[in-house]
Amino acid sequence: MIQNLIFDVGEVLVGYRWEEMLTMHGLSPERAAQVYDSCFDTLDWLDYDKGLVTLEEVIRRAKAGHPDAAEDLEWFLNNPEMMVVPRPRIWQRLCELHDKGMGIYILSNYSREYFNRAIRGFHFFRAVDGCLVSYEVGLAKPDPAIYTCLLERFRLKAETCLFLDDRLENVEAARQLGIAGYHVTGEEALADYLSGLFRNLPG
Repeated sequence: MIQNLIFDVGEVLVGYRWEEMLTMHGLSPERAAQVYDSCFDTLDWLDYDKGLVTLEEVIRRAKAGHPDAAEDLEWFLNNPEMMVVPRPRIWQRLCELHDKGMGIYILSNYSREYFNRAIRGFHFFRAVDGCLVSYEVGLAKPDPAIYTCLLERFRLKAETCLFLDDRLENVEAARQLGIAGYHVTGEEALADYLSGLFRNLPG
């Protein structure tokens, strides 16, 4: 029986608006896509999420790899809070499930700077029973060790948990450990799914 929900954050509890953010900064859609792509081809981004490199190093490498876009890259990477889009309907469902007795947990790949600046202040954290972020343990999904770390830290049994993530490889990794999984494909579908869970709870 599912008693605990484990949520990813990006494209699950929040959305991202990188293209809108960059076009508002004055870039064309084509240039915005180039700048965005440039953020990910100069290092393994998971190294940043694991806390193995600093934001300053990420920016330095990005600018060195793409000097023609250095100014735009620095601005973009220094303003993560501008990219995040709240999903209040999802948060409401999360809080309703928590009020009905469902355990709510977070398991997310995020750097310390981006998580604290862009994510931690949202009100849904009032309904979160436990949170494990990749930078805290130097591990990242889909490494099975980070799922095991969450289960052990919060004394959860895999068979009582359902993990929700937008990346199928992360969901499959959870399933390999005996955790039920739901692949998030969009905000509306997720809201409907959570509403179904709520309706099926006793009481």
